[in-house]
Amino acid sequence: MGGVVTQVVEASSRSSWPRLYDRHHIDGTAAARNNPSRASARASLAAAAWGGGLMNVPRVVSMLVALGLTVTSCRDATIAPAPASPTSAAGEELYSTFCAACHGPDGRGDGIAAPVCRVSPADLTRAEFKVRSTPAGSLPSDADLAAVIRLGAGGDGGMPCFSFLTGADIDRLVARVKAFSPRWQREQAPPDIVLPRRVTGDARQGARVYAASGCAACHGPSGEGDGPRARDLRDTRGRPEAPTDLTRPWTFKAGRDDVGLARSVLTGFSGTTMPGYAGQPDIERYVWDVAAYLWSLQRPLPEPPSTGAVETSSLDGYWTLPVP
Repeated sequence: MGGVVTQVVEASSRSSWPRLYDRHHIDGTAAARNNPSRASARASLAAAAWGGGLMNVPRVVSMLVALGLTVTSCRDATIAPAPASPTSAAGEELYSTFCAACHGPDGRGDGIAAPVCRVSPADLTRAEFKVRSTPAGSLPSDADLAAVIRLGAGGDGGMPCFSFLTGADIDRLVARVKAFSPRWQREQAPPDIVLPRRVTGDARQGARVYAASGCAACHGPSGEGDGPRARDLRDTRGRPEAPTDLTRPWTFKAGRDDVGLARSVLTGFSGTTMPGYAGQPDIERYVWDVAAYLWSLQRPLPEPPSTGAVETSSLDGYWTLPVP
């Protein structure tokens, strides 16, 4: 047990994920390991421990013991020769190491860590992605998927960032994620929504649009996620869905700056009750006003954690494309 505890505590340091990544040489040359089921379980449990950026040592130790694993170190893995198809194998290895703990081995959002995730992992087989630059209900672009992997999708229990991965490995993960759903064989991602010319928004006008558009029914009159419909909301999988508390920007999935806010209003979040407002009358005229109002509701970001956890709460600059 002492060895297990040592390993779990070691995994909680800021450098644990990069160390795991570097040690297993997941760089396109594939890293098959002896006893792959146990190796995958070790990586999955490490991912569960990393989760929202904080380590829950008792829970992870219990999971390890329940599975009969006696992990001592990532350094005990044996690197085998590369398989015949390094690209696809590397994508599978990356997914098993960094994603399967939450999203599950088959991408259904039912990984070993899913029950303890504060935000339910996405079911990748449904191809319903919240963070996109494309119209509501459509597939995201490859760039959208890569951005979510690189930057994460909000703090406070949301998907963490994997910014230490190389661009090539993120591309391999994108391809692996797309392989889970047949939608990608039938459809193509449409062009990105084009934001209207950027102007300085009027928060007071944005407040009026917020009220007139019915946003308060879910998000509440003060944006705290306590609207009269909040308790009755269900996502497309039938699960209870909490509206975003707009005063807590560290939970935002697609950025807290005006560009991220405006784009989120236009695209909506697929798989949820948050619609996209692109194409609605006068929305292009008022979207920057709404963004200014949403910005005005935000509380200051909390102090960075002192535990050495990776900070993922601020996603300013998430959308890097030029805005007209």
